[in-house]
Amino acid sequence: MLNKTFFKPTDKTTWKKLNDKVIIVDVESGHYYSLNDTASNIWMGLMENKSTTDVFNEMSKAYNISEETLETDIKESVSNWEKYELITENTN
Repeated sequence: MLNKTFFKPTDKTTWKKLNDKVIIVDVESGHYYSLNDTASNIWMGLMENKSTTDVFNEMSKAYNISEETLETDIKESVSNWEKYELITENTN
């Protein structure tokens, strides 16, 4: 089960939506990340100040994907973005 957690980009992160894809840049390291469709939708939801639970609920209605797979995708995406310090929990 997902926690109702909100995230925001870290100070070293910039990002842009190009067509339907999201490109994230770590301005300190110069690394960039091109997200696939699912990850782009997760990122966009979080950047619209939606919680992980809200993103899950919206995506589960919009896509033909099992809830278990979607939950795993969200958890893994958030975990990776935290690991690379691209997002941080938004406590505001």
